[in-house]
Amino acid sequence: MRLALYTIPPKVDREKLALLRRQLIHKRGGGHAVQYPIHCTLVRGVEVKEVDALLLELRALALELKPADLKATTSLIAGEYWAGVGLRSNAPFERLRSRLREVVEKYALEPLSDASPPHISLAYGRGILGVSKIVSPIKHLDIDTMSVAVEDDTGAFRVLKEIRFGEA
Repeated sequence: MRLALYTIPPKVDREKLALLRRQLIHKRGGGHAVQYPIHCTLVRGVEVKEVDALLLELRALALELKPADLKATTSLIAGEYWAGVGLRSNAPFERLRSRLREVVEKYALEPLSDASPPHISLAYGRGILGVSKIVSPIKHLDIDTMSVAVEDDTGAFRVLKEIRFGEA
């Protein structure tokens, strides 16, 4: 099973980001990201074994982890095929992501991809370049929950389970 770890913004921020996503798709034709929930990736998709054991270990780790908060950059960042909201990394976030990667690596059937700078992906597709003047609708991202997402038959990732940090 292919699994990824995300954090999904709170509903009020998701709604703001969803509006921006729809604008990007409408103006630029970048509709490929709609197969993913609006999220910040903590661990990229990887083929894993023993999913039940992995979930138990992630739940145990979540009890020890503290929420993190990332400041958003002021404007949208974009490349030729991608657009999203940049997030400024910090030590609590990097510790959190490192601990999660350590657990997932034990169960991974392939090497984990390098961690990318933190961001919230909004759209993929041709024509994304040139949207960098759009202002980010959020100021920061509270990370208090991890979403365990699994790849379905269509290649889309769907949230299987949400686990709050610091709770059983």
